[in-house]
Amino acid sequence: MSISRPKIIINVTDGSLGRVNAVGDGVAGLIIQMATAPTGHAFGVAKKYSSFDSLPTELQSKDSCILFYTLAPGADLWIMPVITGTYTVPDIVNKAHGQAYAKNLLAAGGGTIRFIAIDAQQAHSTVSSAITNAQALAVDDTNGYNPVIIFLPAQYNSSLPSLIGLTSNRVGVYISETGRESGLLLGRLASTPVQRHIGRIKDGSMPITDAYIGTDKIEVGGAKITEVVEKGYITLGTIQGKSGYYYETQPLATDPAGDFATIANRRVIDKAVLIAYQTYLNELKDEIEINQDGTIAPGVIKHYQGLIENAINQQMTASGNISGARAFMDPKQNVLSTSKLAVSLSILPLGYAEEIQVNIGFTTSLE
Repeated sequence: MSISRPKIIINVTDGSLGRVNAVGDGVAGLIIQMATAPTGHAFGVAKKYSSFDSLPTELQSKDSCILFYTLAPGADLWIMPVITGTYTVPDIVNKAHGQAYAKNLLAAGGGTIRFIAIDAQQAHSTVSSAITNAQALAVDDTNGYNPVIIFLPAQYNSSLPSLIGLTSNRVGVYISETGRESGLLLGRLASTPVQRHIGRIKDGSMPITDAYIGTDKIEVGGAKITEVVEKGYITLGTIQGKSGYYYETQPLATDPAGDFATIANRRVIDKAVLIAYQTYLNELKDEIEINQDGTIAPGVIKHYQGLIENAINQQMTASGNISGARAFMDPKQNVLSTSKLAVSLSILPLGYAEEIQVNIGFTTSLE
């Protein structure tokens, strides 16, 4: 029998929702490509800002920063400027790169950053490598219980690769023609709870007066919007009967049938993981009462199940993040031999009305 350090292990199960192809919380991080470093903020250095007025003048002129604070006034935003033209988006999110900008940004946040985006322009030719690098970084950071989603920009091109069928469920790719779209996406995420669909109509349209997909304005880019949506990209669109622009869907770069194929589901499970870790951390290395037959005492089972159910219900169910949660512990697990205790937590998420069908017709009677 080998000896290892005491630890908490959280295993997230996938495939339980039976999703089909028809389909809060946290601090934002922004990497901005710039020709000149902001006053008092050197290239490659991460700094946290808590208001638009606290930004250096150079950052106050950046549309991504303006739009972020328009949507999320008073929110914390970690920013790292990177010199334009020297590093590509795949370089920026490469954890093994000499500069490792995104990795260093996450480290500076001390585990508080839950989503990052990049104010840059990226051609279709580097999207695939950027996704690979971003997923590797996100998974690496998650191992330290700092769950993060990395959002990558991509300029429209008919040759954009399809993201359907990939396995990068911690990466989202959004259509970005100018770079300012990073501020829109981060601002929406920073100002809404974890379960919220980024395109929710009740939250209002984006605070912009024009938007493009390729060289087309969104209003006339219907075919291109349909194309990128079907390929798994995040993009703005229009809603008939509503003015302004709204996000179409909320996909991540993975199989749409997976439990964590959407931004909302990814954020919800990440929050649950963090709560579970914090809940059971104090229980690590504690005594466990065992019955004469070797099973776990009922009081212990009730205690451990109650701890996580109460924590999840108080912090998530009561906040409307999920529909409910239930914990289960097998009393027959052999704790004496393994020194391991397993608890299963089932979370019932919320659904999303992405299609509403109304059947209308005449009738000869209303009785």
